[in-house]
Amino acid sequence: MRVLAHDGPCPLAPHHTAVAGTGPELRLRVVFVAERAHEAEVRRRVDLALRRGRLTGPDGATTTWRLRSSAAAEPSPAERSLGRRLGA
Repeated sequence: MRVLAHDGPCPLAPHHTAVAGTGPELRLRVVFVAERAHEAEVRRRVDLALRRGRLTGPDGATTTWRLRSSAAAEPSPAERSLGRRLGA
């Protein structure tokens, strides 16, 4: 399956990404809101995009990375609040 970029709000699951860390190892956190029936598909697409290890942004610059691991985690209280705003 091809991972498609899109303009505007995500048509499948509103989401927010944040990067933490400096140097060669970073941590990406994706918070998304999806209907329970779509959750597995959203997680599959996020993992597929991360495994690709390459993204060309709107400015034409290409970023590459190597995925070391990916796993679901419980959202923090701040992320729960963000999720409520995303889903509004």
